[in-house]
Amino acid sequence: MSIVKNGKYYFYDFVHEGKRYRKSCRTADIKLAEQLEISVKNDVIKNNYSLPTARNKNLLFKTAWENYMKSIAGSNTKKLSREKS
Repeated sequence: MSIVKNGKYYFYDFVHEGKRYRKSCRTADIKLAEQLEISVKNDVIKNNYSLPTARNKNLLFKTAWENYMKSIAGSNTKKLSREKS
């Protein structure tokens, strides 16, 4: 954790995969600033690794559904071609 106080507010400052993240927490409470830093770190990691979130959850389902429908369509055409032979 890297929380520093500059003036009356705390700032978080950390590096993830070579990129530096620093910003004011806009609070004078160190516990709240630490919680905010953890939240920001989690958001950065989720965005970098495309982990499921509320925003992209629907997108993941859509991709899975399309893959499923392609596999069903592929298996049905194979069966039909075997039955005709």
